[in-house]
Amino acid sequence: MQTINGFRISPQQKYLWLLQQDSPAYRIQSAILIEGSLQTDNLKKALEKVSDRHEIIRTSFQRKAGLKIPIQVISEHSSVSWNWVNLSEVNPQEQEAKLEEIFQQEKSVLFNFDRNPVWHLSLITLSSERHILLVSLPALCADSRTLKNLVQEISQCYAACLHGEEITDEVVQYIQFSEWQNELLEDEEAAEGKEYWTGHNYSALASLRLPFENRLINAPAQFTPQSFEVKLELALLVQVEAIARQYNTSLSTFLLACWKILLWRLIGQSEIAVGVAFDGRKYEETRASAGAVCQIFTAAGPTNRKLFLRGNLAANSAGRTRSIQVSRIFLPRISRQLFRLSIWFRV
Repeated sequence: MQTINGFRISPQQKYLWLLQQDSPAYRIQSAILIEGSLQTDNLKKALEKVSDRHEIIRTSFQRKAGLKIPIQVISEHSSVSWNWVNLSEVNPQEQEAKLEEIFQQEKSVLFNFDRNPVWHLSLITLSSERHILLVSLPALCADSRTLKNLVQEISQCYAACLHGEEITDEVVQYIQFSEWQNELLEDEEAAEGKEYWTGHNYSALASLRLPFENRLINAPAQFTPQSFEVKLELALLVQVEAIARQYNTSLSTFLLACWKILLWRLIGQSEIAVGVAFDGRKYEETRASAGAVCQIFTAAGPTNRKLFLRGNLAANSAGRTRSIQVSRIFLPRISRQLFRLSIWFRV
């Protein structure tokens, strides 16, 4: 009889595990542009250091027979390998098309949760001085803040490898966060919070449909991520920021209020429920941690002028709505980060 030693998954992971149903949509990707003379051996060592520092990268998810929910099994060490793609002989126009093709192909690859490491790595060579490291992780193991932390750590570990140094500071492991979350739910004081959320019935809002939405008869519902990119002109962005400051709210809350107002106009109903992302790393010790820390809450209620002006909304996060983060590394350190903001929708 096989014995599996592991840990309970977190409430966030449980939600995502039941939601994904073998879908490749629940993932995050980071495309890291590396400029300079890259030493691939040191890059591989840096990735191994990052993997050693974060147990969640070395975590597999295994189920005993008859159980629907898996447990987390952490390996002591995992080797690093990547898929190498050489585009150095391709002209810039073809490179861009090839890159988009590679990104799209990676989105459709299923993760093998029984094995570690869980991340997928691809090193794409554009020229002798330009490379892209494409990192893909399942939403079970990472959120958008994890991407920022990993990009920073890859840069730091690469610099440490170049100079023969060691990074000695410790990070909070995801299993610690996971156990803490489970204990909070089991605590007697959590009863009041559970009663509050179970007392809200949003089933009626689930039937809302957008105009011209595809309604195939007897077609199984399947989540297919698509994105629509909106670029704000600088003058408009300045105006938006000024309005947000006027009403003492954040830019993200202002944009969320605009999103709800748009849905209100399209649907013709003011009672709308929207999922909102909340980081969940409210303690300094957890800021550098990796894993599915984000939490999902429901911003529901009538959409009106008061909502627009005050932006009094709940915050939350969904694993299935991860966008690609594009970052730039100037060796041996990160100079700045570039982000692609995408809106995901169901088709």
